[in-house]
Amino acid sequence: MSDQPRRVSVTDKALVRRLLSGDEAAFRQFFDGHFPRLYRFALRRTDGDHDAAEEIVQKTLITAMRKLHTFEGRRLCSPGYAPSAAAKSRPGVSPAGGIRR
Repeated sequence: MSDQPRRVSVTDKALVRRLLSGDEAAFRQFFDGHFPRLYRFALRRTDGDHDAAEEIVQKTLITAMRKLHTFEGRRLCSPGYAPSAAAKSRPGVSPAGGIRR
């Protein structure tokens, strides 16, 4: 699975419109579509700490939701958001990923 930017589909744009309108089904689709990949990413960056990985993903998804109004056709939610959340959640985790020594 590549973390490289991809073209945003009409479906992504429609999902953003639905999210902004408060559509609960759209939120479930957003969450289910992004949580697993972000969780795996965060889990690797936290040396397998499940609680920390879940907290990082939650913060990442909250940040993405708060910034939906700025959506410009890039990836809706990317692992690129997770490193800064990891650094804020766990002082020993560098924004680039991995544990600081």
